[in-house]
Amino acid sequence: MAQELTARILACEETPGGAVVLLGSGDGRLAVALQASGYRLVHALDTDDDAIAATRGHIQHCGLYGSIAVDALKGGQLPYAEDQVNLLVVQDPLGIDQGEFLRVLCPGGKAVFV
Repeated sequence: MAQELTARILACEETPGGAVVLLGSGDGRLAVALQASGYRLVHALDTDDDAIAATRGHIQHCGLYGSIAVDALKGGQLPYAEDQVNLLVVQDPLGIDQGEFLRVLCPGGKAVFV
């Protein structure tokens, strides 16, 4: 399932690379699939402690801790400067509004809602 979803996400991208942010970490499978598809940095964010723990466990199991980071999102703002994110994958918007998504996307960056 994560590989199929990643293939659909990558169909929106010309060349994978740069920073990808995953909102709503789920169980970590999508984060791992995105990293395996060529993204140098994957940052998963969630507000649910159980989802964060599950994602971290899956990443460690796959030996990818370090190339994928998982953090708790606090507040209604993404922890990035303007124009910093190449791809924003939204599994759960986590209460973040569209203006905040646009603030962090770099020129030519994309947001994909799954």
